[in-house]
Amino acid sequence: MSTRTLRATTPRSPGYHGRMSPSRDASPGAFVLVFRNANLRRLQVAVSVVHITAWSWSAALLAYALDAGGPLAVGAVLVCRQIPGALVTPWVAAAGARRPRAFLAALTGVRLLALGGGALSALLDAPIGLFYALAALESLGGRPVRALYEAVLPSLVRTPAELVAAGAVAAVLLQAGLLVGAGLSAVTLASGSFERLFALLAGFVALSLVPLARIGIARAPGLSPETGSAWSQLSRGFAAMRTEPDLGFLLALLCVAFVALGVIQAYAAPFARDLLGLQSEGPALVLATISIGGLLGGLMATRVAALAGLAGQILLGLVAIGAACGLLTAAAALVVAVPLLGLLGVGVTFYMIAGNTLLIRATPPGVRPLVLGVKAILVLGADALGGGLGASLVSLFGTETSMLLASVFLVGFGSLSVRRLRRVEARVERHDPELSLLGRTPLLRALPMASRELLAPKLRRVDVAFGDTLVRQGDPGDAVFLVEAGRFGAVIDGTTVAELGPGDAFGEIALLEAIPRTASVEALEPGVLWRIDGEDFLATVTGDPDTYRRVTALVAERLAASA
Repeated sequence: MSTRTLRATTPRSPGYHGRMSPSRDASPGAFVLVFRNANLRRLQVAVSVVHITAWSWSAALLAYALDAGGPLAVGAVLVCRQIPGALVTPWVAAAGARRPRAFLAALTGVRLLALGGGALSALLDAPIGLFYALAALESLGGRPVRALYEAVLPSLVRTPAELVAAGAVAAVLLQAGLLVGAGLSAVTLASGSFERLFALLAGFVALSLVPLARIGIARAPGLSPETGSAWSQLSRGFAAMRTEPDLGFLLALLCVAFVALGVIQAYAAPFARDLLGLQSEGPALVLATISIGGLLGGLMATRVAALAGLAGQILLGLVAIGAACGLLTAAAALVVAVPLLGLLGVGVTFYMIAGNTLLIRATPPGVRPLVLGVKAILVLGADALGGGLGASLVSLFGTETSMLLASVFLVGFGSLSVRRLRRVEARVERHDPELSLLGRTPLLRALPMASRELLAPKLRRVDVAFGDTLVRQGDPGDAVFLVEAGRFGAVIDGTTVAELGPGDAFGEIALLEAIPRTASVEALEPGVLWRIDGEDFLATVTGDPDTYRRVTALVAERLAASA
């Protein structure tokens, strides 16, 4: 038999023969993908409680502040609910990625304290200043959750398709949380009191600790041991953006979306009054209709990403937002405005889901929490800028002209971004076939996507001829091989004991047990293997507890079978 030296060739995509990237393959619905993953399901349940209670708390707190202190108190509450949480988010995202479950539980405890304090304060008719402090405390526990959720998400999902699905489900739950939270606040306050509502919300938050306690989240792979202050985390996040220009582009893209959101919120009241002739109920009706469109957008997002890709979904979102803003200027009746407002919600959701997913995937795992912390600060400023910009445009040009300007800008911005977006998406997806191969290999199927992202670029293709001896019994182990194509025989003491094919792997026993190779492997026909160097394999497997348990169990089975 041939024993020629096998050399790893230049990496090429495994099994790629003109097929679509795995992130665009047809897949089950978003909710099906998410709920198949127990840890992801539990995290989504816990985060949905955050959304519902945050919206309900916000609506009730603003109403309480208005009754107790007038419009100035409302403004003070809004500031207290935004700023403190935003300031600590970079540190929470970076430090929390190292101990995610502990940080999620701690954030939940902070919110529980704030909501419970709200119930007690309302019961005792405490001064409004105490509610400012409670609003700030709830912000510390609530605002960083989103950034931490995004930071740990790649450690929970297994594939790019699951990542898109998780983003779609999160968007649906966010919009549903707005509607359910506002409804819960309205119903409870109509038939009860502020203290009763705050106590009810505290109870919901306490219940969210149950799914959190059952989540198995490993420390995100690839992180440096440094933590430091919130400011140092923010500085390192900006430094990462300078070394990865695509990150700055994607963050700018998301900031444009949040500016647009702020503008839309600023347009809600004048649009409802000037163009639709609605009174005080108008802004709430406009925003609720946009939220319903957002729900529909979230439900469609996975399929749209599969067909158009993430860049295509971003561009569709921009066109939908721009077209809706332009057409709404001609909508003189509510029956015409409602579907256009729904289209606006669909566009915003498409844009946000695809933009966030592309940012997560484009960011190296080691700096991902830092960059997401930067994003949290930037989008807060962008949202505020949008609100001020929208109000200024309306006062200068009127509602109709302002909405037309927004429409032209968004469509033009999308047109200018097309080529850059496509380049970023191509770079992000260049190792998707390798990610898919790792997912099809039972030995490594348990690896989270974050670990696969680190491992995929290190795979090296080996083209094999019939009769080649790939590894020899008794030699030291220095690599693991994944079978993409072909048939291979495992030979012990001259006897073929097993046949290996696509999806199988060999070479892991010698590495994990630190023993000579237990079998030779010979090619029964031409084939394709992918080599993982021993050092890379051991670092990846030992860094993920689920994978390590799975691999060691398989190794034990194989050793028992060969005994």
